[in-house]
Amino acid sequence: MFRNGVLGNEKIHLISYASASGIALHYLSVFPDQVSKILAINPLLFDLQKNMNFLPFEIKNDEASQEFIDEKWIKFAWYLGLEEPFYGGKRKKNELVDRIYQFNSWEFLLPEVNGELLQRIAVKVRLFEHTRNYLYEHDESKTIPSVIQWMKNNSMEVWDAFDRQPFRFVGMHYDLLTQFTGKMMIVCSNQNLMINPKTFEGLAEFISNPTMLYIKDAHALQKLYSQPEWPLVLQSFFDSDVQGQIQAFKDLQNKGLIR
Repeated sequence: MFRNGVLGNEKIHLISYASASGIALHYLSVFPDQVSKILAINPLLFDLQKNMNFLPFEIKNDEASQEFIDEKWIKFAWYLGLEEPFYGGKRKKNELVDRIYQFNSWEFLLPEVNGELLQRIAVKVRLFEHTRNYLYEHDESKTIPSVIQWMKNNSMEVWDAFDRQPFRFVGMHYDLLTQFTGKMMIVCSNQNLMINPKTFEGLAEFISNPTMLYIKDAHALQKLYSQPEWPLVLQSFFDSDVQGQIQAFKDLQNKGLIR
């Protein structure tokens, strides 16, 4: 209705981050000719990750009680996107243990939503969509990843309604993305604890000549967002400024943020 009543045949740009990428890609599959460019930032595609049999990068609960070697603590701090300097070259281990427990609560998936805000139906519907996509034809003999279980636990009202009276559910049809002839850039964090970076490559297989930007950062991209080059990456992509994009990429590479 919005497409027909407001936009007509006008082409648009799409920007999506994490969870919203499912919505953006569904829109793209329905209206491939009405989208000019799409920027997908760390798309949370749990269903694609499962279907391609990529193991998620999750921290196991029992790891919090293990004695980490220094290199592993540093790697975990990198995963979290911590910007503060290390104490004497490394962080205090008890501080990182607290971070592990915080990470395993999974509430970092919705950093702006907590407490009463988590009760809002829009949030629960989005969590339901993630888990429904993932658990569709799920092999009961396999363990459900903790992040998926967290999402289901926090969307039980929608699940209960679905179980009582199943309603029409529109999932993601990735093969329809092959009809898209515009430009796509996929920004990927290769230090991602939820989505295996190979999943982004799986998404790219459905798109003609996508731009893949691999960032040495965690899922929240705290390092990237703090760089002055990030707005230049956005502007050059949507302005089709090839030279500006190349320069922004080179600057990020010089800073060690692009592999």
